[in-house]
Amino acid sequence: MRITDYEKEYSNILWFATDIGGNVIFAQSLESDVPEFVCRNKEKSERLAELLCDGNDGNISEYLCSKGLYHYIADDPYESVYRRVQIPANPVKAESLTKEIKDLMSENVLMINAETCLSFEVVGPLVHNITEE
Repeated sequence: MRITDYEKEYSNILWFATDIGGNVIFAQSLESDVPEFVCRNKEKSERLAELLCDGNDGNISEYLCSKGLYHYIADDPYESVYRRVQIPANPVKAESLTKEIKDLMSENVLMINAETCLSFEVVGPLVHNITEE
């Protein structure tokens, strides 16, 4: 099942990807657009969240950053710009994840470098790097 336009407009969608260097990223869309690879398969996105969040109901941002994931958030419904809000002390690489997680994330690749990318924009199926350090 797809993530619908209605869900994108009215939901907080947590999604995961890797960057060009294999760093793992989690992003939160607060009523903003998400990449097509997220929309294509809602169940896959939900399963990734289940596996990576480990049932944590607390501060997901701090929890996932402590696990080595970069965090981006899009919080303006009028533009789909994701801004980096947290950098992990010890970044995790996709190659170190379980086989199930790697398989689920195999198509979720952003053409950015999370180490230097301060923000990126989602425009339909495309992702554009906006600012770098």
